Amino acid sequence: MTLDKKLTCATCGGELVADKERNLYKCEYCGVAYGYGLFDGTAAEKAEKSLSIGEFNDADLYYTFVLSMEPNDITALRGRVFCAGKWKKTSDLMTGKGELTGVRADGVKQRCDEAIKKVSEEDAKYFNVIKDFVDASSIYHDAKAKAAPILKREQRLFDRSLEVDNKVEKMERSYERSRRRNASLTELILNAPNPQAAPDELKSAWDVADIMHNAVTDSGKESKEIQDKIFAYANRRNGLYKKIVDMENQMFPKE
Repeated sequence: MTLDKKLTCATCGGELVADKERNLYKCEYCGVAYGYGLFDGTAAEKAEKSLSIGEFNDADLYYTFVLSMEPNDITALRGRVFCAGKWKKTSDLMTGKGELTGVRADGVKQRCDEAIKKVSEEDAKYFNVIKDFVDASSIYHDAKAKAAPILKREQRLFDRSLEVDNKVEKMERSYERSRRRNASLTELILNAPNPQAAPDELKSAWDVADIMHNAVTDSGKESKEIQDKIFAYANRRNGLYKKIVDMENQMFPKE
């Protein structure tokens, strides 16, 4: 390869000028220099290999050089999106590696926006779906994070309610044994237990049990609402992922 091919700077978009003595390209605008070895025709292969083994910084560098020669190369544009998401392959979008929030999510969407400006309207749909997926994933993971303490609280209330119920049950058995010991046979046959005659301690325990039952019921309703939302977010996320896979099967059939 000669150093005469026109290239653009991946940093600022300026034209790279060949420095034949030093065997490199240099941007006249921002001053960034690129070694000739990075333009030896194998940058795309190196990018794909680096991405496949999780060397995202190296992969991003190689993809950047590919784009300096072919600004509309959709594989390289996709590769830079995957580097921002720390995804080695498409299935990583649905694993823990797909948990995008904050800066990382913004980085992926920024790369998608850059790609959308350089590809056809039809191909831009693919990058827009990735952006939608990132938004759906962020909402999904945020909802799960917010739900965690609420679900833990519900479990604590449920456990506490069981403790109260067990205590009340023991007090009721004790009260019933005492009532039977002190009652005549006729009284036992004719009279059912009278809650009003129960000792104050047992009445108070019943009140506490009622309060706990109501708290568990209210907490359960809140948890169900949250879980229903999480389920809806998950369904949307799953649908977008399937759409990404279907689009990739058409756009990148070799993967």
